[in-house]
Amino acid sequence: MINSKIIATITQIAEKNGQEVFLVGGYIRDMILGIASNDYDFVVSGDALAFSQAVATAIGGRLIIMDQETQTTRIICREAFSQQSAGGKRHEAVNIPNFPFSQPSAFSLQPSTFLDISSLKGTDIIHDLQLRDITINSLAINLNQPDSLIDPLNGLDDLEQKRIQIIGRQNIIDDPLRLIRAVRFSAQLQFSFTPESIISLKELSYFLSTVAVERIVYELLLIMSVEYAYPYIVLLDNLGLLKEIIPEIMAAKDVPQNEFHHLDVWNHLLQTLFHLEDMCKRLRELFPKWYHHIQEYLQEEISGTSRYCLLKLASILHDIGKPACASIENGRIRFLGHDIKGGDIMEVIGIRLKLSARQTEMLKCMVTHHMRPGHLVEAEKITDRAVYRFFKATQQEGISVLLLSLADRYATMGPASSAEERKKHYEVVCYFLEKLYSHQPSANPPRLINGHDLMEYLCLPPSPLIGRLLQAVEEGIAEGRITDKMAALKYARDHENS
Repeated sequence: MINSKIIATITQIAEKNGQEVFLVGGYIRDMILGIASNDYDFVVSGDALAFSQAVATAIGGRLIIMDQETQTTRIICREAFSQQSAGGKRHEAVNIPNFPFSQPSAFSLQPSTFLDISSLKGTDIIHDLQLRDITINSLAINLNQPDSLIDPLNGLDDLEQKRIQIIGRQNIIDDPLRLIRAVRFSAQLQFSFTPESIISLKELSYFLSTVAVERIVYELLLIMSVEYAYPYIVLLDNLGLLKEIIPEIMAAKDVPQNEFHHLDVWNHLLQTLFHLEDMCKRLRELFPKWYHHIQEYLQEEISGTSRYCLLKLASILHDIGKPACASIENGRIRFLGHDIKGGDIMEVIGIRLKLSARQTEMLKCMVTHHMRPGHLVEAEKITDRAVYRFFKATQQEGISVLLLSLADRYATMGPASSAEERKKHYEVVCYFLEKLYSHQPSANPPRLINGHDLMEYLCLPPSPLIGRLLQAVEEGIAEGRITDKMAALKYARDHENS
């Protein structure tokens, strides 16, 4: 049932101009599925630009022309509209007969609502719908005659059957972004592809390289944002789409590993994502004292993307440096320095994918330092200095590195690995988390002095020595040897010439 002032306003403008207007695509799909949506999609006959301007003026929205040639616009409105029409009367509710799903009773415009309006493509609405990507997005309602659903491609049946069906190969070729968008819809809705669609996506996968990288990465991160992205990343790989985005993964395929591993490098990377998502689903069970802190941390947005999404991306690339570092010593394969090499490769990937500088820096840090917690598994005792140096090196990515390292360990199940090692690794991660969240000086050393204090006390001019002394003092605080300002100044004096 549709009952909204925005629908009434758009219908009135269309009737006044003698135009047909259709509510189409994703909004209809989400409405049928009972998914709340603030994104409306409209197709209008005639001049879509003039129509959009009239709608924007009527509702007080901001008009953005997305594509002048195809007359595609977006109206952004941040006001909440009531269910009253412009004339004070309620707009006639529209019931679509025979919908197999429960429907929300009303759809009113909410803050930060987007209205996407485009010109009718082809000869009529049927032709327009046939030019779209998948059948479940090829549904429409004519607002001038709002008594039935327009469904020329049986999209409603595909919704009932929870399946994704490509409409036509040429539609994909016309806009190859639809290759990854189809997988994104599958991930978000947890729908399966028809066998014919799988064949089409696989055979046309190479067209994805023609799409602007920003559009591709947007879709990839949306896939990563679902609760369990693992099967859809595997699907992207099997379809040949992932290598079009990150060609570096090809070098990791079929690269054997040592006896600690049961999988080659690439499949180990995929399994790391699997275990990471499993761990993060069980945060309360694994880390009962700190899970809410970890959840808040992972939900933080960095340049529009959550830390968790970026951590997932790091998980499938953390050993990307191994192929370049592979060597055989005494019949045993080794990957010395792969963490550092991997960090460098990750930086190149981040720049090529046009991630923000902050996102790229985060990913590089995770990949570069993912081995550090594992190196402490066999240590008799983890010193405060080790804790300090870990968090000093990883900065704000420390928690991500800890989680990545543990998922990496869980994905390492070769004959030389053991449950005892996995248990110890988990205990190492818990130890670091305890130090961090209990605000121990080793993880969060307080700042007792600054550079000006040092220069005044030691009668020194500004120089790199000041920075080195401050770092030495900070490490002394972390180790518990310095507890106040005067002790910090004396410690710096004692280390001035060391």
